[in-house]
Amino acid sequence: MEEHLCILATGAPLTARCADLAASFVADGWTVRVALTDAAQAWADESAIAAAIGANPRSTFRYSGAEPRGSEPDAVVVCPATFNTIGKAATGISDTYVHSLLCEVIGAKIPTLMVPMVKHSLWNHPAWKAHLELLSAAGVWFLDPATGAERAAPVTSGTGAIITALFDPKWVVSSVRQHSRTPH
Repeated sequence: MEEHLCILATGAPLTARCADLAASFVADGWTVRVALTDAAQAWADESAIAAAIGANPRSTFRYSGAEPRGSEPDAVVVCPATFNTIGKAATGISDTYVHSLLCEVIGAKIPTLMVPMVKHSLWNHPAWKAHLELLSAAGVWFLDPATGAERAAPVTSGTGAIITALFDPKWVVSSVRQHSRTPH
């Protein structure tokens, strides 16, 4: 059975590894789609992503009737997941293509993994803990971008390049495999 994955990338340094992440899922047998926020486009290598998945990443809604609707994903990865994106997902704000997809898949109970890239000062915001708890209760799980551990952890400001270099896409593939609703 063919497995479909959607990677949603938002604007943080880890977006630079989106093509590597997509290629790791393709190598594991997944059909992959990628969607980028406007902020992610500055970090992403869109031609490398297209080469990895055989299609261009999206950043806008499809035009009804002009483009076929993609198949429902078996799993979704948000990598990286910024403070903004996690807050929007927790409160149901779907004001962009990526955030609309994210709210839809969470509501549809599609297995969703978020790899937060959020610095300490934002991690201490009073709404943050509640957002993580709400998303966890909805079935979303989190992966630390520096260690691959299934937990949410803050990123020290100024370490984006280090985190990006340490990040191993295989951590994400393994975690999604463990939580996927599709038998393997």
